[in-house]
Amino acid sequence: MNRITEELKKVGTFFIATVEGDQPRVRPFGAVAEFDGKTYICTNARAAMLAENPGLSMMYHVGDGIFEVLCIENAKGMKFSFTAAPEVLA
Repeated sequence: MNRITEELKKVGTFFIATVEGDQPRVRPFGAVAEFDGKTYICTNARAAMLAENPGLSMMYHVGDGIFEVLCIENAKGMKFSFTAAPEVLA
């Protein structure tokens, strides 16, 4: 398992900052997997709603525009901690 995938799995929920137009956005992610040496993350716009109401999961399916799977390629991660020096994750 590559180091970035390993660290993301350890923390459970992680956040990725992006820009939408001229506005910054910080989004939580929690699903991470590795396939063929690449890290994949999954986002779900309705994750909180489905967690609170599991019966609704039958209403959503692949290709419905709610779930997105993103592949992270050629990435360099940084691990920051209050108790240790910053660390590069390659």
